[in-house]
Amino acid sequence: MLPFPEPPRRGRGRLIALAVAVVLLLVFSRSICSLIIDYLWWREMGQVPTWIRASAYLYATNIAEWIIAFLVLWIAHARGLKYAGTRVRDHRMYSRLVTLGLAVVALVIVASSMNGWVVARYVAGSGVSSTWTDPVFGHSLSFYFFELPFYTGIVGFLEALAVGGALAYYLTARGWQIRRQFPEFASAGRLDLDQLKDLGRLETGMLQVLMAGFLIALAVSFWLDRYSMLYSDHGNLLVGIDYIQQNLGLPLQYAKAGAAVLAALLVLARQRRWALACALVLVVDIAVPPLVSNLYVKPNELLLEKPYLQRHIEATRSAFGLAHNVRETQFDAHKEARIDFTRNEAMLDNVRLWDWRAFHDTLSQSQPLRPYAYADTDVDRYMIDGKLRQTLLAPRELDLNQLGEAQNSWINFSTTYTHGYGLVLAEASRISPTGLPELLVRNAPVEVGTPSLKVTQPEIYFGEAAHEPVFAPTKQLEFNYPATPDVKIHYDGQGGFSIASLALRTVAAVAQGDWNIFLSDAITPDSRMMIHRKVLDRLGTLAAFVRWDQDPYLVITDSGRLQWIVDGYMTSDAHPYSREVQPTGEDPFNYIRNSVKATVDAYDGTVKMYVFDTEDPLIQAYQRLFPDLFVPASSMPADLRAHTRSPEDLFRIQAEVYRTYHMRDPESFY
Repeated sequence: MLPFPEPPRRGRGRLIALAVAVVLLLVFSRSICSLIIDYLWWREMGQVPTWIRASAYLYATNIAEWIIAFLVLWIAHARGLKYAGTRVRDHRMYSRLVTLGLAVVALVIVASSMNGWVVARYVAGSGVSSTWTDPVFGHSLSFYFFELPFYTGIVGFLEALAVGGALAYYLTARGWQIRRQFPEFASAGRLDLDQLKDLGRLETGMLQVLMAGFLIALAVSFWLDRYSMLYSDHGNLLVGIDYIQQNLGLPLQYAKAGAAVLAALLVLARQRRWALACALVLVVDIAVPPLVSNLYVKPNELLLEKPYLQRHIEATRSAFGLAHNVRETQFDAHKEARIDFTRNEAMLDNVRLWDWRAFHDTLSQSQPLRPYAYADTDVDRYMIDGKLRQTLLAPRELDLNQLGEAQNSWINFSTTYTHGYGLVLAEASRISPTGLPELLVRNAPVEVGTPSLKVTQPEIYFGEAAHEPVFAPTKQLEFNYPATPDVKIHYDGQGGFSIASLALRTVAAVAQGDWNIFLSDAITPDSRMMIHRKVLDRLGTLAAFVRWDQDPYLVITDSGRLQWIVDGYMTSDAHPYSREVQPTGEDPFNYIRNSVKATVDAYDGTVKMYVFDTEDPLIQAYQRLFPDLFVPASSMPADLRAHTRSPEDLFRIQAEVYRTYHMRDPESFY
């Protein structure tokens, strides 16, 4: 019997490559489909260039760092092999495994180094103006926000490369020396440590250069550490450079940098003992400052620290916007004086009688609308009958829990119950004879009790409590509000993105892990897929670098549309001399500006981000990074501009800081 002929090797290689491609496609199919969905969403927002820029800033730098790290490690490894008297090409399988291992180590080095945003902010922040300068080195905020993190990251990356390269070289050279000179080690796996002395010292130019490079990088690190003193926390006393650091710490940093440079030169001259002696300056740095502090500074603390306290107070006030945006006014109170009702009519007419919590609880009983709930109540102001009135406004958002088991139906979740409906609005200072709020906007369909307001688009597809994904319009009518019979609609807006083709439905199904999207016959060529429907999620995806206020508030425009307004803050923990604050559940920061105010259309999800603080160096940098993302505050429509306000979160933070830092005299502060 004749044996079957073996398939040619080229054919087998193609089959293996095809099999590997199929496996990779199956493994990464969801990630690929999610990427496509992300692209469709960014295209819906009109911000594809922003998405591409953000990805490039992050990944381009990391890829470049990885290539550099891999090349350094590979060259060090190759030089180690050469020192041991062998070559890479003589060990094919070893070469492949080591290449993979060095690639992984390079990834670890990159992961522990600076990310792409540091580089992007450095490039964008160059030349950004700032009126504040630190009193020690004379640098502006842009140096501490953008330049210093970049320089520190570069130095850390170089230090990691030097250490990694030295280890790769040493381990390779020694490992192959042992393998060649002690063959019994390869078979038995044991080696007498005394035999290692026969290998001699590993005194090579490659190792010396790497060690010297590390010491030079360490010298630069000591030099940059001078600036880290501006963030030193001295307990309740102050933040920043104090008397000891000014008079001892800074000179010692210069000494440590000089010692590291000298040690690098001694290493190159093969004088390692003298190079180690340079470390004595570290002993002085550890021992002398605490001794002087306890014996001299503590007994004379107020006298010596007074100028540094002054710097700390002024820097903290500036960092939290208290230096220029706060005005102190003295009010002369006369408790026997008569109240001038005519003069104070506008104020008295707007005294808020309704607490927003009581108002919210009342609405749940007086204006129930199943399956909707009042998620939040916002305080605002509107021109009503020609007068500015303080109002309370509560939007109705969908509460799927009211559906019970019906909420688990895919049709209900994704195509029927898709949106909230309407709102209630009342003057904060008016109460009906029955003790209830006087509602100016109420019921479903929406009823408006004043010609000063109108609501033409009451549906809320994008809100604070939205679920996702939803699909609209579909063959299935969408529930709008209860009546006899229930009122249902088809969505006719431009929110979401089209999934008309079978290919896009397949992509959406894989990305969401939900094959109902592919199998359902409710989806039509006109259907649109809506994701990122929660206001904060939508804004956070568009601009994750902004710290968004957790309380969006709804506004009725002059045309009757509903728009969400959200305050955005630019924060940093890199303001010199400033005291950190840490709101509950958030990262600490010592600088904040309300630089951005965003609007989100409740019907079609359109987002606009307006820059309100053009002097903030952080927002200036991000405007350069993402020129398509922001628009000036002057372009905000007047009917929306009338509802902007100083945010409550910012007010709380400033009030907490002001509680201590209203004392500008160092002695009183002390």
